[in-house]
Amino acid sequence: MTTEKCFKNRGAFKAKTLVLLSIISALVVVSTLNRSIALADQPRSESLPALSSAQHSAPQSHPTVDFRPFDLSGILKALRWSEIVWEGGFERNPLSRALFDLVQYMKNNVQPKPPGEVLATVPPYRRTDFGIWVNEDGPANCYNTRAEVLIRDATPTSAVKFDTANPCKIIRGEWADPYSGTDFKLASAVQVDHVVPLKNAYRSGAHAWTKERRCHFGNFLRDENHLLSVSGRENMSKGDSGPEDYLPPNSSYVCTYLANWMRIKAVWNLEFSRDESIAIERSLRDNGCASAMTTIKLKEVVETRRQTMVTNMKCLSPAPRPVTPSIGTLGATSSGSIASPGEAPAPTADALLP
Repeated sequence: MTTEKCFKNRGAFKAKTLVLLSIISALVVVSTLNRSIALADQPRSESLPALSSAQHSAPQSHPTVDFRPFDLSGILKALRWSEIVWEGGFERNPLSRALFDLVQYMKNNVQPKPPGEVLATVPPYRRTDFGIWVNEDGPANCYNTRAEVLIRDATPTSAVKFDTANPCKIIRGEWADPYSGTDFKLASAVQVDHVVPLKNAYRSGAHAWTKERRCHFGNFLRDENHLLSVSGRENMSKGDSGPEDYLPPNSSYVCTYLANWMRIKAVWNLEFSRDESIAIERSLRDNGCASAMTTIKLKEVVETRRQTMVTNMKCLSPAPRPVTPSIGTLGATSSGSIASPGEAPAPTADALLP
């Protein structure tokens, strides 16, 4: 064998070894993450009330994770390994170019039982199981989750205005509703929508979570598509419906809505009903949704899943009394946007999850 062929063979062997090591590294990362998520999903007896004998006997279903620990066939269904590359050597993240197929995750996680049958086998759904809007930043400010989302979603050129009698309550601003394509200026006309409604999440797997994790889901701000400022009328029309019964009337937003829906369920390890899965695939096809919209970077899924495991501390204990925001916050002026210093009033209906 010539020296040139020897070097070529050694190079090929090295390349194959790196590919093998990348696969092993990816498997270890995914396996560790799945074990952490499984632990996070396990209810803690000290933080939950005792279950009745009927609740103990009720079967507890857990969604099937798309990529199972050390299961190559499962991983290959979810990832496009041809997109995994080494950038700068072995020390770089092997998952930097891995893609996650949201449609494939959905197909792997279809609950064969209809939603009504699932709800019949788990503790009854109560909206209070997901808690209320909390103030994650308190006592630095008095903005609960609803206020934070309204502030975030306000158009860049507008400054939100607060109630002079309640400096924690937003009354005016400018919001573009993606569901209806309509603009709003009164906060009372805007509701903060859980893209995956609470009851839908409950029957899709959240019934097996701790109350703290459900509260975390209800107030999750680490994903800007998890909670959206939308038309109150559209939010009421949607209710707890999935894509099989409701899609935004703004046809230009339908593909984004479906992608966000699947992404949230994948991040939180939630299941899909059979009708829901069929409707999503049909809507993706009928609306000509590009496959790129339903294929995202795996590292984004991994990072967001990690954030779901960092429980909002205000979901673990009563939040302290809110404080008045400082003058000048959010471009507010002296025209009534911010009230004079003083303790904020008691929470109103704005504190309740919709």
